[in-house]
Amino acid sequence: MPVSQAILGSIRMDAANRTGLSLVIPAFNEATVIARAIAEAEASLTTYFGSFEVLVVDDGSGDTTAAEVSATLPSAPHTRLLRHEGNRGYGVALRTGFEAARFDLVAFTDADCQFDLTELAQLADLAADTPVVVGYRADRKDPWRRRFLSWGTT
Repeated sequence: MPVSQAILGSIRMDAANRTGLSLVIPAFNEATVIARAIAEAEASLTTYFGSFEVLVVDDGSGDTTAAEVSATLPSAPHTRLLRHEGNRGYGVALRTGFEAARFDLVAFTDADCQFDLTELAQLADLAADTPVVVGYRADRKDPWRRRFLSWGTT
C-alpha cells in the first residue's frame, strides 16, 4: 500500500534527523549487479538520511566484484569496500559490516537489487521505538529452488 505524501514527509524528516544509517551489503560474486546496487543505495539514502554510509563486504568473490566496487567509489562518496580474502559466508560478511558500521542505525540488504531501499526510511522511523525492525521480500524474484530452500527445514 503506498504511503501518503504527508506520512512520507514526516518519515523523511524523522529519518534525516537521526545520527545516520549504515547499510551493509554482503557481496559474493556479484560483479554484474553490484554497481547498480551501490547506485540505488546512494540515491535512496541521500533522499532520506542526512548522514549515511554504504558498506559493501566482498566475501572473497572469485569474480571482479571488488574491482567493480572500486570503480564506483569516485561517484559513490558514501560507499566503502571491505574485503575478505576468502569466502567466509553470509553471516561472517554481515558481522564484518556490522562491526565496521559508524552509525547507530544499521541495516542490511542483499546485492541483488530486489528491495526498494526508499522503504528504509519507514523502517528507520520504527526503530525509534523498537530495538529490531525486520522487513522481508513480499514478491520474491528468486529461482524456485532458492524460494523453496528459504522456507527452512524441520
